[in-house]
Amino acid sequence: MTKIPSRIFNFSHHQTFAAYLLYLLPLALVTGPFLSDLFLSLVGLYFLIISIKNKLFSYYKNPFVYIFSFFYLYLFIRSLLSVDVYYSLEGCIFYFRYLFFSLGVFYLFNNVPNLARNLGLSLFFTILIVASDAYFQWIFGQNIFGWTVEGRTDRLGGFFGDELIIGGYLARLTPLCLGLLIYGYELSRTKLIIGLSFLIFIDVITFGSGERSAFFFMTLFSFLLIFLSNKFK
Repeated sequence: MTKIPSRIFNFSHHQTFAAYLLYLLPLALVTGPFLSDLFLSLVGLYFLIISIKNKLFSYYKNPFVYIFSFFYLYLFIRSLLSVDVYYSLEGCIFYFRYLFFSLGVFYLFNNVPNLARNLGLSLFFTILIVASDAYFQWIFGQNIFGWTVEGRTDRLGGFFGDELIIGGYLARLTPLCLGLLIYGYELSRTKLIIGLSFLIFIDVITFGSGERSAFFFMTLFSFLLIFLSNKFK
């Protein structure tokens, strides 16, 4: 996506509020779909309003928007032609909010100083807490709240309870976390050691979660990070 020149920093309350919603999104994902969908929708709504108010139409003129719009139109037409129209539309009709959320994140990255660093730190500490709780369950048979996976002793649920998605959560957010921290900070020897220790910490518990696809993605990411980065070599 072509970078759009940043406008003069506007430290409005709304912009700060939208940035904090983004920082809290990793934690909201742990609580369930309600808060995460709410935060996502609010960030998207914020961008929609501010893009109309400040005439930021240049954000809509890029290949990502065109491809997404075509894909959304395809899903909408397929839903209208399906056997159960109501059920199909229920799943895709509000899918457009992801477009405005993505553009909202892009806008915030352009206009909020240190957004990558702060979001990376938010992800880092949230992932660390989630992974630590999973280790606790792996060792003691239950997480810090006493939750277990009903009827299963070979799988970890952690803060997600009976939803066996903790491995997927870690495998999908850890690459984003490390990418933002590498982008936002200058790598030093100490930070490199912390980063590698964090990566191993997450790799091991992803394996312990019992989710094979999640462990495959984490292993693939680990090898790519090590072999494609001179500093990590």
